[in-house]
This record gives sequence, C-alpha cells and structure tokens, in this order.
Amino acid sequence: MRLILRKPIHLSCDSAATWAWYGATQALGMLGVTYDERAPEGGLEQPYIIIDPARGQLCLNCEPDGEPADLPTADIARVTHEACLAGPTVEEAQVLPLMGLPRAAGAGVAVGEIRRLDGAAPPAPFLTVAQEGDASRIHLAGRVFETIGLYLSRFSWAGDPGWQRFVREVDDLWDLQLRERWGGQAVVDDYVQITAGLLCQLCAEAGEPLVTVWPHPFRDGQVKRQGFLVSHDVDQLFADQALRTQLDQSANPRFFPPRWRQFESDLNIRSAFYLFCAKPGEKYWLEPNYSIADPAVLREAQAFLEGGWEVSLHQISHETAAEVRGEVEFLLEILGLDRPTGTRSHHLKHTFDTLAHKAAAGLRYDSTWYAEQATSGLLCGTLLPFRPLDCRTLEPVGLWEFPFVIEDGIVFGVYGEGTGRDVAGAIANGKPLLDLAVAHDGFVCFNWHQRTFSQMSSYPGVADCWPPAMAGLIRALRDQSPATWNPLPVELADWCSRREGVRVTAAEGKVTVHNTGNCDCDDVVLCLHLPRGQGCPLEAIGRDVPAGAEFLGHQGSRCLYAVPLVVCAGQTAELIIQGRAPSVG
Repeated sequence: MRLILRKPIHLSCDSAATWAWYGATQALGMLGVTYDERAPEGGLEQPYIIIDPARGQLCLNCEPDGEPADLPTADIARVTHEACLAGPTVEEAQVLPLMGLPRAAGAGVAVGEIRRLDGAAPPAPFLTVAQEGDASRIHLAGRVFETIGLYLSRFSWAGDPGWQRFVREVDDLWDLQLRERWGGQAVVDDYVQITAGLLCQLCAEAGEPLVTVWPHPFRDGQVKRQGFLVSHDVDQLFADQALRTQLDQSANPRFFPPRWRQFESDLNIRSAFYLFCAKPGEKYWLEPNYSIADPAVLREAQAFLEGGWEVSLHQISHETAAEVRGEVEFLLEILGLDRPTGTRSHHLKHTFDTLAHKAAAGLRYDSTWYAEQATSGLLCGTLLPFRPLDCRTLEPVGLWEFPFVIEDGIVFGVYGEGTGRDVAGAIANGKPLLDLAVAHDGFVCFNWHQRTFSQMSSYPGVADCWPPAMAGLIRALRDQSPATWNPLPVELADWCSRREGVRVTAAEGKVTVHNTGNCDCDDVVLCLHLPRGQGCPLEAIGRDVPAGAEFLGHQGSRCLYAVPLVVCAGQTAELIIQGRAPSVG
C-alpha cells in the first residue's frame, strides 16, 4: 500500500495550500506514517492512497478531483463529531475550530457535523465518503490540514506576533474563529487521530493494515505510552554580583544546583538545565546575571553532565547566524563538548530566519514555543514533537520543536493578573495537561526555574518552595500511566530523528521495515491500526523481534497493536501477515 502526499505546485506564505501541505506533512510525521511526496502530475500503480491536503481529499485507487475551494467571506463554523469514521478521541460535546470555512460537501455518505456558531444555518457534513468499486474518496468539508498547519506555524512568524496579530496576518476570518479559544484544546492531536482513523478505513478497504511507527520506544521491557521531560530555565544564580568570582556559594540564597541534583535523584528523574552562554565581547539585548564560565557555574555544569543530566543553551541571541553560532560554540568550548544539544530562548525574540540560524548552528531541538502563556494550555495544539516551519523557505526546519510545557509560574498562578496558588492548587492546575498527554500518548515538559527552592515572587498563599508541585505532578503522571518514560530533551530529539528514518510499507502479505538512517534502531515500535474487532494479523519472524504483538487498546473506531522491532542502520526487516485483512464495505 503506497501512501502519497500531493504537494501543491505553487506555495506562498499567504497561501491556504501552504498551511494545508505543511499541516499534512507534520500530521503524518506525528502519526509515523511512511509516504511519498509528488506533484499532481504522473501516473500511479494500484494500490495507493493519495492525500491531497489542498483539496481536502483522501483517495483510495483514484485521483483527487476538483479545485481547492475559495474561502467564503461569511459564516463562522465549528465542527462536532458524532460516530465519525475516524473515531476521534474528543467527546461528542466538544468542538474543534476550523481555519476558514467548510468546503462544499461532495456526494456520498455524510459523517459528522459542522455547525455555525450563531446557529443560523443547519449543520453541514464534516466529511463525505463516496465509493465506486475499489475506489474511495473521502472529502473533508472541514479544513483539517490547514488548521494543523496554522497551529504549528504560529511562532514561525517574525517577532512575537501574539495570536491576534498572527491570525489576522494570515486571514481575518480565522482570527474571528479563534478569538479567546487558542490553546484550550489539543486540536492538532485530535485531528491527527481523525486522520489516522480515515487512513485505517482506506487501508482496510484495500485489504491491508495501516502500519505506523509508534511515537515512543520499547524500553525496560515495555512499550512506552507517554513521556515527560524535566527542564530548568536558569535565569538567575547570584544574589550579589560580587559572588560571581567565588567558588563557594554557601552564602548565596539563589544558588540551588546541588539541591536540585539531590531532589531529582530522590525522584529518579533526569533533567536539562538551560544556562546563559553569552560569548565574551559580544553585545546582546540582555546582560545576564551570570555566565556559564563563572567558576561556580562551570563546576555545577560539569557535575550535572557527569551525573547524567543535560546542560543546554538558554538562548538570548536571535538576529544573525553569527551571534546564534557564537553562543552555541561558547557552550561547547567551555564544557568540552563535540556536539550541541538544544535550546530554549529566554524570551521569544526572533526573525523569519532565527529557526534556520538555530538549525545551522547544529542545535537539535527547541523548546520555546509554549512562551507567552499566562495560563496552562497548548498554544501549538499538540503534545507531540514536530518540525517547525521556516516561513522564508516554506520548508520544515531541521530541528525538533517541543512546545508542550507545564511551567511553575503558570500553575502557581503568578503570571499576568494571577493571585497565586498553593502547592495543591498548582498540582490541580497542571493535572489536566497530564490527562491530555495520557489520552493522546503524548509528552509533557516540566519547566521549573532554578531559583524556585525559594519563592520566585511574593504572592499571598503561594508556597515558598515550588519543587514539591513538580514532584506531585510527576508522581500523578506515573501513577496514571506506568508505561511512562523520562528522556532528556536531547535524547527525545535523537529518538525522534531515528524514528523519522524508519519507513514502513504493508503489501502482498508482509510488512517491510527499512531503516534509512545512520543509527541502529533497537527500540522502534510498529503500530498496527485495525478496525475494531479485528485480531492482529502479524506473525513475527526472526530474531529482530524482541517481543510479540501487544494490544494497546482502542482509539475510536480502531484497535491498536504494538510490535517492538530491531532494525540496524541501512537494514530491512520483514513481518508476515498471516491473513489479508478482510475488505471493509
């Protein structure tokens, strides 16, 4: 079964087709689907599935038809789901935003609903399904791929656009639809699950399972289901600048690295510390409180590395490739490292080229795009890593974005006009995001500032010591899902890159897995998506399978099976399909 993503010939930064194409690439990447990309021209051999995001069509053994519909200038719609083929993870009472208005629905069986906000018009179908022989066409009336693309590209725009200016620059209509709603729901992840359900349906019609690469590895004898990162923005270290030259920091009330090591060792976790690395002699918009080269700071950074923690860049540069590279090179020089890890910007200052500068400097990930939140939410709509968009080249950037952050000041309610919470209130505030991570098999990243063993700010009712709230949230996540792993951010970036290099096809009674990357994958997990009630059709052959198929449960209309696999760099592994999946009428 070949999966083909049709790329529009003409892309531009203000084109709806651009958002749709970018959104489709990232949705399929999050899902772990192997696909080929091609322009509209050229013949195909059956069987195949074509996704044409600009037209909003998924086609089995037939070509998409029609032209991309122009956005109307009136009506504002939200979408609800009732017995949708995709089996979405959202509850029926919830609604998902559509970027732009629905396309005209094609002929066929109508599924789901799109409703006008003002209720002035009857509901329209969310999608329609037309079938003729072995050819099927699913026509998405909802602008699903554009929605995904817009959410994930928000911070690709220059400066800090704020959600209001960003969506207005793209389309005034989208601004109206998202007013006061952005960030309140895992919209991208919901649409990824809808896409998975539709692809599963089409594959079943062709007599093949949908096979993807699971977003988590096989570790400690189990298929991991969720992941959490722990990080610390080190904004301040010295209560008095006179202390910067001293190795002994016992008199410094803001210096807590040794205490963090003990605290996290007791929790059995590892974390990343983001340190300022301003290159000497360079001028920046901010003069940091410390430098990684200060004797006491360097000693603690080395102790973190020796103990298995990560030390990465708390970035202040953004304008030129040279200044970004300067910070990265200074970090490597001081610590004696060969390769950069990742970054979190101190403030979200950037240009159209900042992402490219970060990637060119060798940084493997960024974890900045939760920035400017005053309440817990998902400004990028996802709990999964993705490749951010370079709005100058209109191509995904060569680093990973981790935007799924739970931050101390947010859960304690001290940002914006917050009045503060105690530890129990902070845990209660952050827990809904943990629930979303479990529901979507996603990730969360805890960001507790280094100085939070003493109160960050003075608010009535707020605890003097904030780390207990982080510990409580981590325990709650582990209690809810034992199959949870705790990678360092750089380890997650490397895992995502190795996973991205694994390509999977299912055809003619077997599943073929090819590792196109340069690193062995001894922990990759295949996921079989089958219609509910259908047993796993795979027979694991050979020594490359460390365990048999594991039932992961149901997601909407699908049942999921996991198969751990070992595939060395450049090698291919095969699994046998015991019986072709029955055709679904």
